[in-house]
Amino acid sequence: MRIDTQSAFPTQDPSAAALPVLDLAIPKTADGKTDNKAAAKKFEGLLLSTLVGQMRQSSGLQFFGESPGAQVFEGLFDQFFGESLAARGGIGLSKQIEESMKQIDEARDRASRLSDDAAPAADEVKLTKEAR
Repeated sequence: MRIDTQSAFPTQDPSAAALPVLDLAIPKTADGKTDNKAAAKKFEGLLLSTLVGQMRQSSGLQFFGESPGAQVFEGLFDQFFGESLAARGGIGLSKQIEESMKQIDEARDRASRLSDDAAPAADEVKLTKEAR
């Protein structure tokens, strides 16, 4: 019996269909703003996945053997293990990132309010100079 991999995997490279897919989209809240907490967790998960992969490779352990497909399963293992660690508190990095993102948002909002307040004052200065 012959299995047609082209129909099962419509991509041009059949091996690419089995690779882990990383969702790097920035999470948004209902009002369209960046969801700082979710973005920080996602970043920590990505970082931990990379660390897990590097530790696994440097240890020399091969959980899934030496077949060509083993690399795909190892990549999936690294990704899901890292994301699982982050979901359970991780290394505390996401809390620090979230706090930094919050401070940046607050500074951006303050700067925006200041520029909005300064714009009418600049228009008044122009009118005063034109009136002379």
